[in-house]
Amino acid sequence: MHMPNPPVHVLSALLVLALDWLWTIPELATTFTVIGPIVLSMILAVVAATGVFSVQKFVVGDNLGEAFAKAFVMGIIAGVPYAVIGTVVSGPLLAWGGIKQLTD
Repeated sequence: MHMPNPPVHVLSALLVLALDWLWTIPELATTFTVIGPIVLSMILAVVAATGVFSVQKFVVGDNLGEAFAKAFVMGIIAGVPYAVIGTVVSGPLLAWGGIKQLTD
């Protein structure tokens, strides 16, 4: 049985997971401010999307549209405040990539 590749490279998933957890403390610190979590989430989304785009385009070799689409989705996932959605999505993607490496 052939296992398909995960939709994003393992480095992209790891990047989103790491950024999500690294930004949790600043997000918690700004929880009770009016604009803090929104601004931090937007910055995190842009940083994550830029990293994912770079990995997908230059490491994997995706075309421009595919790399942008994957970066857009992973940026939104990373931009959700606090380390919840990024972990829920990136964890299984990392496991999928690891299992794929073991079965090859």
